[in-house]
Amino acid sequence: ISFIRAQQDDRTIAADIVFLVDASWSIGQDNFQYVREFLFRVIKAFAIGENRFRFGLVQFTETPRSEFHLNTYFAKQDILFHIWNMSYKGGGTKTGLALEYVIKEQLTKANGSRAEQGVPQIIIVLTDGRSQDDVIPASASLKSAHVIMFAIGVQRAVEWELMEIASAPYERFVYRLDDFAALEGIVNDLVTSVHMAAAHLLSDGIIKDTTGKELAGNTAPLLTLLKLMCFKMGGWGKTHVHPP
Repeated sequence: ISFIRAQQDDRTIAADIVFLVDASWSIGQDNFQYVREFLFRVIKAFAIGENRFRFGLVQFTETPRSEFHLNTYFAKQDILFHIWNMSYKGGGTKTGLALEYVIKEQLTKANGSRAEQGVPQIIIVLTDGRSQDDVIPASASLKSAHVIMFAIGVQRAVEWELMEIASAPYERFVYRLDDFAALEGIVNDLVTSVHMAAAHLLSDGIIKDTTGKELAGNTAPLLTLLKLMCFKMGGWGKTHVHPP
């Protein structure tokens, strides 16, 4: 579906979008201001509302922290105010744990996810370095549940890790930037890509169940898989080895 078509049908497009933002010490206060400005500009471009685009935000270090959930704010100005005033967390970088946290704490009906209504689920990961844990299990399970995954890597971010996190094709869902000032330059492209991805998934109406069978218009398997993923969290990461 073209972005022109997506704009024409804009009133029918909705998505649940969670930003997963690295807030480790390597970023620093000055660069974190670039992150705030980036989030501000991206979210400002969307039609926000209870029945439109919803946003959640998680800062992660060794431990993730929800800034707000998908059903915390339905007014754009409230989200933008929160972002502009949020504090920088600081710490290590455990992206795998953060992805698991999003499954358990953001992509739930209680916290505003509309997966059972067939609304596209989108995660946008922003990181500046290699994770101190394994990103493969959670990323693979999310993608198998048709959660759309964007990965934005800045400075020391590792390319293979970004590709493990992101949906395919990688040229559409992976961004590699030399510095945080460059975030401003991808805002329009990211907004377009998110709109197109949401519109395309809605037009397809296809969700995979845990056996890999495709079911048109049936979102129950997605919820089942996400619940199964939460149940298995404790045993993940033991049998997966990072590529060299």
